[in-house]
Amino acid sequence: MATTILTLAANPTNKAKLRLGEEIREIEDGLKQTGNSSQFLLEEKWAVRPRDVQGALLQYNPNIIHFCGHGGGEEGIVFEDNRGFSQLVETQALADLFKLFSSTIECVVLNACYSEVQAKAIAAHIPYVIGMNSAIGDKAAIEFAVAFYKAIGSGKDKAFAYKLGCNAIQMANINEHLTPELFIKGEKYIENKSSHQINTQRENTPANKRRSRSIDADFSQQDTKQGNNNTLFLLFQLKQENQKIISYNDSAPQQITPSELLLPFNNSSTQQEIMARALFGDQQSCQQTLQKMAQQADISDWQTAPIRIRIMTDDPQLAMLPWHCMDTRQFGIQQAIIEVSPILMTYQTGFTQHSPSNPLFVIPAEAQHGISGNSHYRLLQEHFESYFDIHGSITRVSTPSQLQREIGFNNPDIIYIYAKYEGGTILLDNDYASGEPLTLDILAEWLQLEGIQPIIILSLTGSELKQYPEKLIRNSRLLWIQQTRSMRKLNQLSDNIAVIFNSLNQNTDIVDVIHEADKRPENLLINHLWVNGRSLKININDPEKSGDRQLRAALLRIMLGRENIKEYLFGKIYKSENINNNSFLIYVVTGNKSACPFDFPSQLQQRLQYEDTEHSLSVIPFYFNIDVNPEFDSYETIDIALGQGLLHGSNDISQIFYNECERRGLLDSECCISLNWLFKIKPDQQELIQEWLQQWIEIQCEEFINVIPETTVLLSAACIQIEQSEQSTQQAQDIQDEANELLDQVLGCNYQPIYIEQALGKLKPREITGFLRKNEHWRKQLKLDQYQIDIAHYAKWIYAQDKGEFDPSVRRIWQQYLSDYQEYLESLNQDKD
Repeated sequence: MATTILTLAANPTNKAKLRLGEEIREIEDGLKQTGNSSQFLLEEKWAVRPRDVQGALLQYNPNIIHFCGHGGGEEGIVFEDNRGFSQLVETQALADLFKLFSSTIECVVLNACYSEVQAKAIAAHIPYVIGMNSAIGDKAAIEFAVAFYKAIGSGKDKAFAYKLGCNAIQMANINEHLTPELFIKGEKYIENKSSHQINTQRENTPANKRRSRSIDADFSQQDTKQGNNNTLFLLFQLKQENQKIISYNDSAPQQITPSELLLPFNNSSTQQEIMARALFGDQQSCQQTLQKMAQQADISDWQTAPIRIRIMTDDPQLAMLPWHCMDTRQFGIQQAIIEVSPILMTYQTGFTQHSPSNPLFVIPAEAQHGISGNSHYRLLQEHFESYFDIHGSITRVSTPSQLQREIGFNNPDIIYIYAKYEGGTILLDNDYASGEPLTLDILAEWLQLEGIQPIIILSLTGSELKQYPEKLIRNSRLLWIQQTRSMRKLNQLSDNIAVIFNSLNQNTDIVDVIHEADKRPENLLINHLWVNGRSLKININDPEKSGDRQLRAALLRIMLGRENIKEYLFGKIYKSENINNNSFLIYVVTGNKSACPFDFPSQLQQRLQYEDTEHSLSVIPFYFNIDVNPEFDSYETIDIALGQGLLHGSNDISQIFYNECERRGLLDSECCISLNWLFKIKPDQQELIQEWLQQWIEIQCEEFINVIPETTVLLSAACIQIEQSEQSTQQAQDIQDEANELLDQVLGCNYQPIYIEQALGKLKPREITGFLRKNEHWRKQLKLDQYQIDIAHYAKWIYAQDKGEFDPSVRRIWQQYLSDYQEYLESLNQDKD
């Protein structure tokens, strides 16, 4: 009798998109490769709602259930509702459902993030259940599933299939092979899954409640009282290429009592005494223990080598002690970095090189907060452009609901918050969409729901952080909080940020940089730093790592600076009737995501302001970022974007324009105020854009037509970015045509339309050729002359390989350089033959 495998797939539209189709296709192909596919029936259910699960179980009477999609940890498994949005199903409800079908179901695989809690509950009724103890990436999930079902198809038992799946992740060089967990007849399957593990753990030990994807060392609890949260562990790590992490398990360090914790912290000697006693009881025993650990790790120069000490505790008060202020020289250690992490924390690998590309700034704008939000925002933009090569306006939000929306839809990899902190609440602007104040725990819950772990940087003023932010630490790669209690010292927050970013040029280990900055005598800020893994290194200067992105930015400056369009717009803007006549000009440009049309305004600014000194026209840019979504109200969304990008708590647009002109010394001078709107739209939502553009025009007519300063041209550009697909090129052109027609239809508004006929398309050979010929810097960087490359022929070859798709073309150019043009030169030889 054939074994029935039922796959349940849920990929809600308001969650990050997963490659579920590829996963199920690969499972089917894997079963076919075994030669025994006739013994299996693979049934599929897509966009699964909770009630669909019951129906599928009754319809197919499956032996194996495979769920692929999103998990919500303690909250449940994510299915879809009737609108295609996410709907959580609680753990107990799932367990009760599978209990009803326990006579036929042999195995359940929950291939979703943080699904271990559901697996454990279901395992009370089903013989074999697999869940994930943390987040798992698409590639790892697919590798596991394919190997698991290949083994099943080859007649292997479930335990062997599970082990083969974990090994497949490891063989693919993905550091997530410890994420899957197997339960057999209700008991967790325990085995050394990695040679890196030192001890096996019992399920009920605190260190195993949140096991990492790639644990380097486990922490034995055999010498401590179970459940005692004051237990401390110390890890010793050399900062060398072959890093060693060892656990200290000989005996439990001496514990301190709550009364000792409550001693005043304002005396540095008292602090050091408390912390020394917390570690080992006294300085002598501390030094002896460190020496013993160094001998175990075969480290001869432990006293002079840079080391890292990790204090591991779940006690909130103990964690909030100023460990980073401890002078380790009293223990005979010359150089040390001290980190504090909870025992329940995961220690992950996989981000030793991290180039942030999707930042989000959270800065309130209302005057009641008393912070210099706008100038701080501009300062941050300068830092991110200088050190991370991130150009253009970075999204800024000012209310809790806006922050939640950005986390859900754009999954930022860095979140920076600059605000007041009082009574455990981060004070942002008034939020009509939600009355819920923002706390660190709420922020952590939003991150956990989306399954992302960004870098979190908080610059806070007001009351000091007293509680240990365990949830936020658990859901972030790195959490750094700098605080000042005095509003008069706000400038120190900005100054310290500047020091940190400047120091990243010399040292890309952000942990080192933050600690070094904290040691400066003039730094009077309160700092807390928690690292959810090994030291985070931010890649800035390594050309082999960052060159691809730099090359992409350089190519964009050329590709999107297309001479014909740029000259056309320049002529329209600089017409005599527009200058000195407070004119209002509007244009729309469309392109697929690869063409990056939002970068287009900077090309125009370059032409207006810098390329022609005789007819130079200074540009004052403002940026607005909008996601076109059928669930959002178009008027409200555009209005919110206008508030974030321009108003910042003020309703007097004419005063805002006046202040910006005055700040730049442009009062009574000819200038151009540029309003640059990015509309991001999915290919299947083309019909929405006309309504949104019409609303966009009407709002601008209401707000701007009567507030344009004299001698100023107001230029509003809608850049419509459509996601890449097989049809996106034609759809981009269709939207471009519709937009031009719409510019003619809106009546009663005194604006002048500029028509761009062609949507921005693929990267053409002549654009690659022009870029390489005009840019001597990149020609040298890519060693084209050294290899005697015919630029025109090379550009045509690049185009032929990737059909002009932007990102693949840039990657191929960079890869050819890294491989000494091996592929391209071989193609020349083949042509000769």
